[in-house]
Amino acid sequence: MTKTSFKMLSTEMVIGFTIVYIICYLTCAAKIKNFPNISQNRVRVLWVAIISLCVCWLLQSWLISEKLDMVMACRVPFVFCCILSLFMQFGLLEQSRLNEENLALEQLIKENAKQYELSKKTVEIINMKCHDLKHRILELEQAGNADHG
Repeated sequence: MTKTSFKMLSTEMVIGFTIVYIICYLTCAAKIKNFPNISQNRVRVLWVAIISLCVCWLLQSWLISEKLDMVMACRVPFVFCCILSLFMQFGLLEQSRLNEENLALEQLIKENAKQYELSKKTVEIINMKCHDLKHRILELEQAGNADHG
Protein backbone atom coordinates (compact mmCIF):
# COMPACT_ATOMS: atom_id res chain seq x y z
CA MET A 1 0.00 0.00 0.00
CA THR A 2 1.46 3.33 -1.04
CA LYS A 3 1.24 6.26 1.23
CA THR A 4 -0.01 9.51 -0.29
CA SER A 5 1.43 12.76 0.97
CA PHE A 6 -0.93 15.36 2.32
CA LYS A 7 0.21 17.93 -0.23
CA MET A 8 -0.48 15.56 -3.13
CA LEU A 9 -3.82 14.59 -1.65
CA SER A 10 -4.76 18.25 -1.36
CA THR A 11 -3.90 18.83 -5.02
CA GLU A 12 -5.84 15.73 -5.99
CA MET A 13 -8.81 16.98 -3.99
CA VAL A 14 -8.73 20.37 -5.70
CA ILE A 15 -8.51 18.70 -9.11
CA GLY A 16 -11.23 16.21 -8.19
CA PHE A 17 -13.63 18.84 -6.99
CA THR A 18 -12.83 21.03 -9.96
CA ILE A 19 -13.87 18.10 -12.15
CA VAL A 20 -17.05 17.65 -10.09
CA TYR A 21 -17.72 21.37 -10.44
CA ILE A 22 -17.25 21.23 -14.22
CA ILE A 23 -19.51 18.19 -14.52
CA CYS A 24 -22.21 19.91 -12.46
CA TYR A 25 -21.79 23.06 -14.51
CA LEU A 26 -22.12 21.19 -17.80
CA THR A 27 -25.15 19.39 -16.43
CA CYS A 28 -26.69 22.77 -15.69
CA ALA A 29 -25.52 24.32 -18.98
CA ALA A 30 -28.99 23.94 -20.46
CA LYS A 31 -30.16 26.51 -17.92
CA ILE A 32 -27.68 29.00 -19.34
CA LYS A 33 -29.76 29.27 -22.52
CA ASN A 34 -32.32 31.15 -20.40
CA PHE A 35 -29.73 33.86 -19.80
CA PRO A 36 -28.94 35.55 -23.12
CA ASN A 37 -26.86 38.34 -21.50
CA ILE A 38 -24.64 36.06 -19.46
CA SER A 39 -21.51 37.95 -20.49
CA GLN A 40 -22.58 40.97 -18.41
CA ASN A 41 -22.69 38.84 -15.25
CA ARG A 42 -19.42 36.97 -15.65
CA VAL A 43 -17.55 39.01 -13.06
CA ARG A 44 -20.02 38.27 -10.26
CA VAL A 45 -20.26 34.61 -11.24
CA LEU A 46 -16.47 34.37 -11.39
CA TRP A 47 -16.20 35.89 -7.90
CA VAL A 48 -18.62 33.31 -6.52
CA ALA A 49 -16.49 30.55 -8.08
CA ILE A 50 -13.27 32.02 -6.68
CA ILE A 51 -14.74 32.41 -3.19
CA SER A 52 -16.06 28.85 -3.33
CA LEU A 53 -12.64 27.56 -4.40
CA CYS A 54 -10.98 29.51 -1.55
CA VAL A 55 -13.44 28.13 1.01
CA CYS A 56 -12.77 24.59 -0.23
CA TRP A 57 -9.02 25.17 -0.15
CA LEU A 58 -9.13 26.61 3.39
CA LEU A 59 -11.35 23.78 4.59
CA GLN A 60 -9.02 21.23 3.01
CA SER A 61 -6.00 22.91 4.61
CA TRP A 62 -7.71 22.77 7.99
CA LEU A 63 -8.58 19.10 7.50
CA ILE A 64 -4.95 18.36 6.60
CA SER A 65 -3.66 20.20 9.66
CA GLU A 66 -6.07 18.22 11.86
CA LYS A 67 -5.12 14.95 10.09
CA LEU A 68 -8.77 14.42 9.12
CA ASP A 69 -8.37 14.60 5.36
CA MET A 70 -8.35 10.82 4.97
CA VAL A 71 -11.86 10.50 6.44
CA MET A 72 -14.34 10.19 3.57
CA ALA A 73 -17.12 11.93 5.51
CA CYS A 74 -15.00 15.09 5.62
CA ARG A 75 -15.04 15.28 1.82
CA VAL A 76 -18.82 15.56 1.51
CA PRO A 77 -18.88 19.28 2.46
CA PHE A 78 -16.69 20.01 -0.57
CA VAL A 79 -19.28 18.53 -2.89
CA PHE A 80 -22.00 20.56 -1.20
CA CYS A 81 -19.82 23.67 -1.44
CA CYS A 82 -19.48 23.15 -5.20
CA ILE A 83 -23.19 22.53 -5.64
CA LEU A 84 -24.04 25.56 -3.48
CA SER A 85 -21.67 27.63 -5.59
CA LEU A 86 -23.51 26.56 -8.74
CA PHE A 87 -26.88 27.40 -7.21
CA MET A 88 -25.57 30.81 -6.17
CA GLN A 89 -24.21 31.46 -9.66
CA PHE A 90 -27.46 30.51 -11.34
CA GLY A 91 -29.33 32.53 -8.74
CA LEU A 92 -27.24 35.59 -9.61
CA LEU A 93 -27.93 35.04 -13.30
CA GLU A 94 -31.66 34.59 -12.66
CA GLN A 95 -31.73 37.76 -10.56
CA SER A 96 -30.02 39.71 -13.35
CA ARG A 97 -32.45 38.32 -15.92
CA LEU A 98 -35.41 39.30 -13.73
CA ASN A 99 -33.96 42.80 -13.22
CA GLU A 100 -33.64 43.22 -17.00
CA GLU A 101 -37.20 41.97 -17.43
CA ASN A 102 -38.45 44.43 -14.80
CA LEU A 103 -36.66 47.31 -16.50
CA ALA A 104 -38.23 46.37 -19.83
CA LEU A 105 -41.68 46.16 -18.23
CA GLU A 106 -41.23 49.52 -16.49
CA GLN A 107 -40.23 51.07 -19.82
CA LEU A 108 -43.31 49.53 -21.46
CA ILE A 109 -45.55 50.88 -18.69
CA LYS A 110 -44.05 54.37 -19.10
CA GLU A 111 -44.61 54.28 -22.85
CA ASN A 112 -48.19 53.07 -22.35
CA ALA A 113 -48.80 55.90 -19.87
CA LYS A 114 -47.45 58.45 -22.38
CA GLN A 115 -49.63 56.99 -25.11
CA TYR A 116 -52.66 57.08 -22.80
CA GLU A 117 -52.03 60.73 -21.93
CA LEU A 118 -51.63 61.61 -25.61
CA SER A 119 -54.87 59.80 -26.47
CA LYS A 120 -56.64 61.53 -23.59
CA LYS A 121 -55.46 64.95 -24.78
CA THR A 122 -56.49 64.12 -28.34
CA VAL A 123 -59.98 63.10 -27.21
CA GLU A 124 -60.27 66.30 -25.14
CA ILE A 125 -59.27 68.42 -28.15
CA ILE A 126 -61.77 66.59 -30.37
CA ASN A 127 -64.50 67.09 -27.75
CA MET A 128 -63.69 70.80 -27.54
CA LYS A 129 -63.80 71.13 -31.34
CA CYS A 130 -67.13 69.24 -31.47
CA HIS A 131 -68.55 71.50 -28.74
CA ASP A 132 -67.36 74.61 -30.59
CA LEU A 133 -68.74 73.26 -33.87
CA LYS A 134 -72.10 72.51 -32.23
CA HIS A 135 -72.35 76.07 -30.92
CA ARG A 136 -71.32 77.47 -34.30
CA ILE A 137 -74.03 75.37 -36.03
CA LEU A 138 -76.61 76.65 -33.52
CA GLU A 139 -75.48 80.22 -34.18
CA LEU A 140 -75.78 79.67 -37.93
CA GLU A 141 -79.23 78.11 -37.52
CA GLN A 142 -80.36 81.05 -35.41
CA ALA A 143 -78.90 83.49 -37.93
CA GLY A 144 -80.67 81.59 -40.74
CA ASN A 145 -83.99 81.73 -38.87
CA ALA A 146 -83.53 85.45 -38.29
CA ASP A 147 -82.94 85.97 -42.02
CA HIS A 148 -86.09 83.96 -42.83
CA GLY A 149 -88.12 85.92 -40.35
